Amino acid sequence: MTRTGNFDRLARAWLDLMPSEAPDRVIDSVLQAVESTPQVRPNLAYAFRRSSPMNRFSVAAAAAAAVVVAIAGSAYLLSSTQPRTGGPGASATPTAPASPTPGPTATLSPAPAAAALWNDWVADAPPLGLRDQGSRIQLSINWPDGRDIWVQTNYTTGTQVFTSTSVAGPEGQLRVVSQLRGDGCMEGDVGTYAWNRSTNGLFLTLTLVADQCAARATTLARTWVHSLGAVNDGGPGVLPVDNIQVSMPSGRFGLHVDGGASDLTTVDSSSPLVELLLIHAPMGVRAPCSAQDTQTTVAMQTSAAVVAYVRGLPGLTVTTANATIDGHAAVHVTGTPKAGATCTAGDMRLFAKASGGYWTLISGASMSLWVTEVSGSALIIWYHGDQVSPANEAQVIGTMRFITALPTP
Repeated sequence: MTRTGNFDRLARAWLDLMPSEAPDRVIDSVLQAVESTPQVRPNLAYAFRRSSPMNRFSVAAAAAAAVVVAIAGSAYLLSSTQPRTGGPGASATPTAPASPTPGPTATLSPAPAAAALWNDWVADAPPLGLRDQGSRIQLSINWPDGRDIWVQTNYTTGTQVFTSTSVAGPEGQLRVVSQLRGDGCMEGDVGTYAWNRSTNGLFLTLTLVADQCAARATTLARTWVHSLGAVNDGGPGVLPVDNIQVSMPSGRFGLHVDGGASDLTTVDSSSPLVELLLIHAPMGVRAPCSAQDTQTTVAMQTSAAVVAYVRGLPGLTVTTANATIDGHAAVHVTGTPKAGATCTAGDMRLFAKASGGYWTLISGASMSLWVTEVSGSALIIWYHGDQVSPANEAQVIGTMRFITALPTP
Protein backbone atom coordinates (compact mmCIF):
# COMPACT_ATOMS: atom_id res chain seq x y z
CA MET A 1 0.00 0.00 0.00
CA THR A 2 1.01 3.62 -0.32
CA ARG A 3 0.00 6.83 1.37
CA THR A 4 -0.36 10.25 -0.16
CA GLY A 5 1.40 13.22 1.41
CA ASN A 6 5.02 14.10 2.14
CA PHE A 7 7.42 14.47 5.02
CA ASP A 8 7.09 18.25 5.28
CA ARG A 9 3.28 18.04 5.47
CA LEU A 10 3.41 15.27 8.09
CA ALA A 11 5.97 17.16 10.15
CA ARG A 12 3.98 20.40 9.98
CA ALA A 13 0.78 18.59 10.94
CA TRP A 14 2.56 16.97 13.85
CA LEU A 15 4.06 20.25 15.02
CA ASP A 16 0.62 21.86 14.98
CA LEU A 17 -0.52 19.33 17.60
CA MET A 18 2.53 19.14 19.83
CA PRO A 19 3.47 21.12 22.93
CA SER A 20 5.90 24.00 22.43
CA GLU A 21 8.74 22.55 24.47
CA ALA A 22 10.90 19.45 24.35
CA PRO A 23 14.43 18.73 25.57
CA ASP A 24 16.95 20.62 23.40
CA ARG A 25 19.15 17.53 23.01
CA VAL A 26 16.20 15.58 21.65
CA ILE A 27 15.32 18.28 19.13
CA ASP A 28 18.95 18.58 17.99
CA SER A 29 19.21 14.85 17.33
CA VAL A 30 15.96 14.87 15.37
CA LEU A 31 17.05 17.80 13.23
CA GLN A 32 20.35 16.08 12.53
CA ALA A 33 18.54 12.90 11.50
CA VAL A 34 16.18 14.81 9.20
CA GLU A 35 18.96 16.83 7.59
CA SER A 36 20.87 13.66 6.74
CA THR A 37 17.81 11.82 5.41
CA PRO A 38 17.28 11.61 1.63
CA GLN A 39 13.80 12.69 0.55
CA VAL A 40 11.47 10.70 -1.68
CA ARG A 41 9.11 11.74 -4.44
CA PRO A 42 6.93 14.51 -2.99
CA ASN A 43 3.52 12.89 -3.42
CA LEU A 44 4.23 9.87 -1.23
CA ALA A 45 4.82 9.73 2.49
CA TYR A 46 5.24 5.98 2.18
CA ALA A 47 6.92 4.24 -0.72
CA PHE A 48 5.64 0.84 -1.79
CA ARG A 49 8.00 -1.95 -2.71
CA ARG A 50 6.81 -4.43 -5.28
CA SER A 51 8.15 -7.32 -3.23
CA SER A 52 5.71 -6.42 -0.47
CA PRO A 53 1.89 -6.49 -0.46
CA MET A 54 1.57 -3.14 1.31
CA ASN A 55 3.31 0.14 1.90
CA ARG A 56 6.89 0.54 2.99
CA PHE A 57 8.04 3.34 5.27
CA SER A 58 10.22 5.54 3.08
CA VAL A 59 13.34 6.97 4.60
CA ALA A 60 11.53 10.28 4.86
CA ALA A 61 8.69 8.67 6.76
CA ALA A 62 11.21 7.08 9.09
CA ALA A 63 12.57 10.54 9.78
CA ALA A 64 9.02 11.71 10.42
CA ALA A 65 8.61 8.86 12.90
CA ALA A 66 11.82 10.00 14.58
CA VAL A 67 10.29 13.44 14.94
CA VAL A 68 7.18 11.92 16.49
CA VAL A 69 9.37 9.92 18.82
CA ALA A 70 11.91 12.35 19.94
CA ILE A 71 9.75 15.43 20.31
CA ALA A 72 6.15 14.32 20.37
CA GLY A 73 6.68 10.72 21.21
CA SER A 74 7.25 11.30 24.81
CA ALA A 75 5.07 14.37 24.77
CA TYR A 76 2.00 12.36 23.80
CA LEU A 77 1.02 9.23 25.64
CA LEU A 78 -0.99 7.75 22.82
CA SER A 79 1.81 7.58 20.28
CA SER A 80 5.03 7.39 22.14
CA THR A 81 7.92 5.03 22.85
CA GLN A 82 11.67 5.00 22.47
CA PRO A 83 13.90 2.02 21.59
CA ARG A 84 16.65 0.23 23.40
CA THR A 85 19.85 0.15 21.41
CA GLY A 86 22.10 -2.68 20.45
CA GLY A 87 20.52 -2.55 17.00
CA PRO A 88 17.28 -3.99 15.72
CA GLY A 89 16.68 -7.40 17.20
CA ALA A 90 18.42 -6.64 20.49
CA SER A 91 16.97 -8.94 23.10
CA ALA A 92 15.63 -7.86 26.45
CA THR A 93 17.35 -9.65 29.29
CA PRO A 94 16.34 -9.13 32.87
CA THR A 95 18.84 -7.54 35.22
CA ALA A 96 18.69 -8.42 38.87
CA PRO A 97 17.89 -5.38 41.00
CA ALA A 98 20.73 -4.05 43.08
CA SER A 99 20.40 -4.16 46.81
CA PRO A 100 18.00 -1.36 47.83
CA THR A 101 20.60 0.56 49.82
CA PRO A 102 22.08 3.91 48.81
CA GLY A 103 25.32 3.63 46.90
CA PRO A 104 28.26 6.06 46.96
CA THR A 105 27.62 9.73 46.30
CA ALA A 106 26.66 10.27 42.68
CA THR A 107 29.32 11.83 40.47
CA LEU A 108 26.47 13.48 38.53
CA SER A 109 28.27 12.85 35.25
CA PRO A 110 25.63 12.66 32.48
CA ALA A 111 25.50 9.10 31.16
CA PRO A 112 22.95 7.08 29.19
CA ALA A 113 20.47 4.95 31.06
CA ALA A 114 20.75 1.24 30.34
CA ALA A 115 19.79 0.62 26.73
CA ALA A 116 17.04 -1.85 27.70
CA LEU A 117 15.16 1.08 29.25
CA TRP A 118 15.02 3.25 26.12
CA ASN A 119 11.29 3.09 25.58
CA ASP A 120 8.09 4.64 26.79
CA TRP A 121 6.45 2.81 29.68
CA VAL A 122 2.85 3.24 30.81
CA ALA A 123 1.02 2.57 34.05
CA ASP A 124 -2.56 2.83 35.30
CA ALA A 125 -2.06 4.82 38.48
CA PRO A 126 -4.27 6.13 41.28
CA PRO A 127 -4.24 9.90 41.94
CA LEU A 128 -0.66 10.87 42.79
CA GLY A 129 -1.07 14.63 43.03
CA LEU A 130 0.52 15.17 39.61
CA ARG A 131 -0.45 18.12 37.42
CA ASP A 132 -3.23 17.26 34.95
CA GLN A 133 -3.04 13.59 35.93
CA GLY A 134 -5.25 11.16 34.09
CA SER A 135 -5.80 7.52 34.91
CA ARG A 136 -2.80 6.44 32.81
CA ILE A 137 0.67 7.95 33.09
CA GLN A 138 3.78 7.41 31.01
CA LEU A 139 7.48 7.23 31.82
CA SER A 140 9.74 8.19 28.92
CA ILE A 141 13.41 7.25 28.73
CA ASN A 142 14.19 8.75 25.42
CA TRP A 143 15.67 7.54 22.21
CA PRO A 144 18.28 8.07 20.76
CA ASP A 145 20.65 8.49 23.71
CA GLY A 146 18.83 7.46 26.89
CA ARG A 147 19.70 10.67 28.72
CA ASP A 148 16.41 12.57 29.02
CA ILE A 149 13.75 11.15 31.32
CA TRP A 150 10.32 12.48 32.24
CA VAL A 151 6.76 11.52 33.10
CA GLN A 152 3.70 12.51 31.08
CA THR A 153 0.54 12.78 33.10
CA ASN A 154 -2.38 12.46 30.66
CA TYR A 155 -3.56 11.74 27.15
CA THR A 156 -4.64 15.17 25.96
CA THR A 157 -2.51 18.04 27.26
CA GLY A 158 0.89 16.36 27.10
CA THR A 159 1.81 17.71 30.54
CA GLN A 160 5.32 16.64 31.54
CA VAL A 161 6.69 16.45 35.08
CA PHE A 162 9.93 15.34 36.75
CA THR A 163 12.13 16.30 33.79
CA SER A 164 15.45 14.67 34.65
CA THR A 165 18.82 13.69 33.23
CA SER A 166 20.37 10.23 33.50
CA VAL A 167 23.73 10.22 35.29
CA ALA A 168 26.34 7.60 35.95
CA GLY A 169 25.44 4.98 38.54
CA PRO A 170 26.07 1.35 39.45
CA GLU A 171 25.10 -1.37 37.00
CA GLY A 172 21.49 -2.40 37.42
CA GLN A 173 20.45 1.03 38.64
CA LEU A 174 18.80 4.05 37.04
CA ARG A 175 20.15 7.29 38.52
CA VAL A 176 18.55 10.60 37.61
CA VAL A 177 19.02 14.28 38.44
CA SER A 178 16.20 16.84 38.28
CA GLN A 179 16.64 19.43 35.55
CA LEU A 180 14.05 21.85 36.88
CA ARG A 181 12.50 23.01 40.12
CA GLY A 182 8.83 22.13 40.38
CA ASP A 183 6.30 19.34 40.91
CA GLY A 184 7.83 18.63 44.30
CA CYS A 185 11.45 18.47 43.10
CA MET A 186 14.32 20.91 43.43
CA GLU A 187 16.79 21.33 40.58
CA GLY A 188 19.63 18.88 41.17
CA ASP A 189 17.65 16.40 43.26
CA VAL A 190 19.18 12.95 42.79
CA GLY A 191 17.12 9.77 42.58
CA THR A 192 18.38 6.19 42.33
CA TYR A 193 16.30 3.15 41.38
CA ALA A 194 17.10 -0.51 40.88
CA TRP A 195 15.52 -1.76 37.68
CA ASN A 196 14.42 -5.09 36.29
CA ARG A 197 12.95 -5.73 32.84
CA SER A 198 11.00 -8.97 32.56
CA THR A 199 12.37 -11.75 30.41
CA ASN A 200 9.81 -11.12 27.66
CA GLY A 201 10.38 -7.36 27.81
CA LEU A 202 6.78 -6.45 28.65
CA PHE A 203 7.31 -5.14 32.19
CA LEU A 204 9.80 -2.77 33.78
CA THR A 205 9.96 -2.66 37.58
CA LEU A 206 11.67 0.29 39.26
CA THR A 207 12.51 -0.17 42.94
CA LEU A 208 13.39 2.87 45.03
CA VAL A 209 16.93 2.99 46.40
CA ALA A 210 16.89 6.67 47.40
CA ASP A 211 15.43 9.88 45.98
CA GLN A 212 15.73 13.42 47.29
CA CYS A 213 12.42 14.18 45.54
CA ALA A 214 9.69 12.27 47.35
CA ALA A 215 7.02 13.03 44.72
CA ARG A 216 9.19 11.55 41.97
CA ALA A 217 9.87 8.48 44.09
CA THR A 218 6.16 7.90 44.63
CA THR A 219 5.59 8.10 40.87
CA LEU A 220 8.54 6.16 39.44
CA ALA A 221 8.72 3.27 41.91
CA ARG A 222 6.25 0.84 40.37
CA THR A 223 5.90 -1.74 37.58
CA TRP A 224 5.49 -0.20 34.13
CA VAL A 225 4.21 -1.75 30.89
CA HIS A 226 6.04 -1.56 27.54
CA SER A 227 4.37 0.78 25.06
CA LEU A 228 4.62 0.19 21.30
CA GLY A 229 4.35 3.88 20.56
CA ALA A 230 6.45 6.37 18.59
CA VAL A 231 9.81 4.55 18.44
CA ASN A 232 10.12 1.29 20.34
CA ASP A 233 12.15 -1.90 20.36
CA GLY A 234 9.37 -4.31 19.38
CA GLY A 235 8.47 -7.43 21.29
CA PRO A 236 5.31 -7.55 23.40
CA GLY A 237 3.64 -4.27 24.28
CA VAL A 238 0.51 -2.19 24.19
CA LEU A 239 -0.85 0.26 21.65
CA PRO A 240 -2.68 2.64 23.99
CA VAL A 241 -4.29 4.49 21.09
CA ASP A 242 -6.03 1.25 20.13
CA ASN A 243 -6.27 -0.44 23.54
CA ILE A 244 -4.58 -3.41 21.94
CA GLN A 245 -1.81 -5.64 23.23
CA VAL A 246 0.31 -7.48 20.67
CA SER A 247 3.72 -9.12 20.33
CA MET A 248 5.86 -7.80 17.49
CA PRO A 249 9.25 -9.13 16.40
CA SER A 250 12.28 -7.53 18.02
CA GLY A 251 13.43 -4.51 16.06
CA ARG A 252 13.08 -0.77 15.84
CA PHE A 253 9.52 0.31 15.13
CA GLY A 254 7.80 3.64 14.75
CA LEU A 255 4.12 4.28 15.39
CA HIS A 256 2.22 6.66 13.14
CA VAL A 257 -1.34 7.60 14.12
CA ASP A 258 -3.69 9.11 11.56
CA GLY A 259 -7.28 9.66 12.65
CA GLY A 260 -8.89 6.27 13.12
CA ALA A 261 -5.82 4.33 12.03
CA SER A 262 -2.45 3.42 13.51
CA ASP A 263 0.52 2.08 11.63
CA LEU A 264 3.41 0.33 13.42
CA THR A 265 6.28 -0.03 10.98
CA THR A 266 10.02 -0.71 11.04
CA VAL A 267 11.88 2.60 10.84
CA ASP A 268 15.44 1.32 10.43
CA SER A 269 15.98 1.31 6.67
CA SER A 270 18.51 -1.53 6.99
CA SER A 271 15.86 -3.84 8.40
CA PRO A 272 13.35 -5.86 6.37
CA LEU A 273 9.93 -4.24 6.33
CA VAL A 274 7.54 -5.37 9.04
CA GLU A 275 4.26 -3.50 9.38
CA LEU A 276 1.09 -3.71 11.43
CA LEU A 277 -1.72 -1.48 10.14
CA LEU A 278 -4.97 -1.05 12.09
CA ILE A 279 -7.93 0.86 10.62
CA HIS A 280 -11.01 1.48 12.76
CA ALA A 281 -14.36 2.09 11.05
CA PRO A 282 -12.71 2.12 7.61
CA MET A 283 -14.02 4.23 4.76
CA GLY A 284 -13.94 2.77 1.27
CA VAL A 285 -13.59 4.55 -2.07
CA ARG A 286 -16.47 4.77 -4.51
CA ALA A 287 -14.29 4.45 -7.63
CA PRO A 288 -10.98 2.82 -6.59
CA CYS A 289 -9.42 3.07 -10.06
CA SER A 290 -10.66 6.52 -11.06
CA ALA A 291 -8.33 9.50 -11.11
CA GLN A 292 -11.28 11.89 -11.05
CA ASP A 293 -13.89 10.36 -8.73
CA THR A 294 -12.48 10.64 -5.21
CA GLN A 295 -15.74 10.17 -3.29
CA THR A 296 -15.54 7.92 -0.25
CA THR A 297 -18.05 5.54 1.26
CA VAL A 298 -19.49 5.95 4.72
CA ALA A 299 -17.49 4.43 7.58
CA MET A 300 -18.05 0.68 7.73
CA GLN A 301 -19.22 -0.50 11.13
CA THR A 302 -19.43 -4.27 10.55
CA SER A 303 -17.15 -7.00 9.29
CA ALA A 304 -19.80 -7.97 6.74
CA ALA A 305 -19.75 -4.47 5.26
CA VAL A 306 -15.95 -4.55 4.91
CA VAL A 307 -16.00 -8.00 3.29
CA ALA A 308 -18.72 -6.93 0.84
CA TYR A 309 -16.73 -3.82 -0.06
CA VAL A 310 -13.50 -5.75 -0.65
CA ARG A 311 -15.33 -8.29 -2.80
CA GLY A 312 -16.39 -5.42 -5.04
CA LEU A 313 -12.86 -4.10 -5.62
CA PRO A 314 -11.83 -4.39 -9.29
CA GLY A 315 -9.14 -6.75 -10.48
CA LEU A 316 -9.00 -8.98 -7.40
CA THR A 317 -10.04 -12.52 -6.68
CA VAL A 318 -11.22 -12.45 -3.07
CA THR A 319 -11.49 -15.41 -0.71
CA THR A 320 -12.60 -15.45 2.93
CA ALA A 321 -12.21 -17.76 5.92
CA ASN A 322 -13.77 -17.52 9.35
CA ALA A 323 -11.39 -16.91 12.25
CA THR A 324 -11.25 -15.58 15.80
CA ILE A 325 -9.02 -12.93 17.36
CA ASP A 326 -8.96 -12.86 21.14
CA GLY A 327 -12.36 -14.52 21.19
CA HIS A 328 -13.87 -12.04 18.71
CA ALA A 329 -15.36 -13.45 15.52
CA ALA A 330 -13.18 -12.41 12.58
CA VAL A 331 -12.82 -12.96 8.85
CA HIS A 332 -9.51 -13.53 7.08
CA VAL A 333 -9.81 -11.87 3.67
CA THR A 334 -7.25 -12.49 0.94
CA GLY A 335 -7.14 -10.84 -2.45
CA THR A 336 -5.01 -11.94 -5.39
CA PRO A 337 -4.75 -9.99 -8.64
CA LYS A 338 -6.56 -11.26 -11.70
CA ALA A 339 -4.37 -11.76 -14.75
CA GLY A 340 -3.95 -8.55 -16.70
CA ALA A 341 -6.08 -6.49 -14.30
CA THR A 342 -4.69 -3.02 -13.68
CA CYS A 343 -5.97 0.41 -12.74
CA THR A 344 -5.49 2.92 -15.54
CA ALA A 345 -4.97 5.58 -12.87
CA GLY A 346 -2.12 3.58 -11.31
CA ASP A 347 -2.29 2.10 -7.82
CA MET A 348 -5.76 1.14 -6.64
CA ARG A 349 -7.17 3.17 -3.77
CA LEU A 350 -8.45 0.79 -1.09
CA PHE A 351 -9.41 2.86 1.94
CA ALA A 352 -9.69 6.57 2.61
CA LYS A 353 -7.83 8.24 5.45
CA ALA A 354 -9.78 10.46 7.83
CA SER A 355 -7.18 13.20 7.42
CA GLY A 356 -7.19 12.99 3.61
CA GLY A 357 -5.39 10.67 1.20
CA TYR A 358 -5.70 6.93 0.83
CA TRP A 359 -4.21 3.56 1.49
CA THR A 360 -3.56 2.16 -1.95
CA LEU A 361 -2.58 -1.20 -3.39
CA ILE A 362 0.06 -1.30 -6.08
CA SER A 363 -0.92 -2.89 -9.35
CA GLY A 364 -0.41 -6.66 -9.32
CA ALA A 365 0.00 -6.96 -5.53
CA SER A 366 -1.88 -9.32 -3.25
CA MET A 367 -3.32 -8.53 0.17
CA SER A 368 -4.21 -10.36 3.36
CA LEU A 369 -6.61 -8.62 5.74
CA TRP A 370 -8.14 -9.64 9.04
CA VAL A 371 -11.48 -8.02 9.85
CA THR A 372 -13.26 -8.04 13.18
CA GLU A 373 -15.52 -5.79 15.26
CA VAL A 374 -14.36 -3.94 18.35
CA SER A 375 -16.27 -1.34 20.39
CA GLY A 376 -19.15 -1.32 17.93
CA SER A 377 -17.24 -0.77 14.70
CA ALA A 378 -15.24 -2.72 12.16
CA LEU A 379 -11.49 -3.05 12.59
CA ILE A 380 -9.12 -3.97 9.74
CA ILE A 381 -5.82 -5.57 10.77
CA TRP A 382 -3.11 -5.94 8.16
CA TYR A 383 0.22 -7.49 9.17
CA HIS A 384 2.87 -8.12 6.54
CA GLY A 385 6.55 -7.72 5.72
CA ASP A 386 9.34 -8.49 3.29
CA GLN A 387 10.07 -11.78 5.04
CA VAL A 388 6.73 -12.39 6.77
CA SER A 389 5.28 -15.80 5.96
CA PRO A 390 1.62 -16.75 6.44
CA ALA A 391 2.71 -18.58 9.59
CA ASN A 392 4.44 -15.45 10.92
CA GLU A 393 1.33 -13.43 10.12
CA ALA A 394 -0.98 -15.84 11.93
CA GLN A 395 1.38 -15.94 14.91
CA VAL A 396 1.35 -12.17 15.43
CA ILE A 397 -2.41 -11.95 14.88
CA GLY A 398 -2.77 -14.71 17.47
CA THR A 399 -1.00 -12.60 20.12
CA MET A 400 -3.44 -9.72 19.75
CA ARG A 401 -5.57 -8.85 22.76
CA PHE A 402 -8.27 -6.19 23.06
CA ILE A 403 -7.74 -4.75 26.51
CA THR A 404 -9.57 -2.40 28.83
CA ALA A 405 -6.74 -2.22 31.37
CA LEU A 406 -3.00 -2.73 31.19
CA PRO A 407 -1.61 -6.25 31.66
CA THR A 408 -0.09 -7.19 35.01
CA PRO A 409 2.89 -9.45 35.76
